[in-house]
Amino acid sequence: MFVVHSMEAGTMVHAPVPVVYGDRPSAAAVASRGDTVAVAFEEPNGASPRVWLALSRSGGHIFEERFRVSPTSTEATRPGVALRDGRVAVAWYETPRGGGPGAAAVRVGALQW
Repeated sequence: MFVVHSMEAGTMVHAPVPVVYGDRPSAAAVASRGDTVAVAFEEPNGASPRVWLALSRSGGHIFEERFRVSPTSTEATRPGVALRDGRVAVAWYETPRGGGPGAAAVRVGALQW
């Protein structure tokens, strides 16, 4: 994932900065609203794919909170995230461990700032 932002209302933007967590690349999705930034990502270090959510209240300078959002009973991939009206929604595609048909899943919650 690459992060870029402006501290000068868009008049100056620094070069993209790579953000790497873990041993292997993984899918990620980013949403922002004001100073709130949400990143949904596939856990890059787990033995089985899971989707996590990282939240920042400081425009992405620090991610103060992280949560596992997908259940441990499934394999979760292809994360998506959205922010609106004090709420965050995380979506992903999940399949049962060991195989079987998959389905889209969504978890929605209120931001507790």
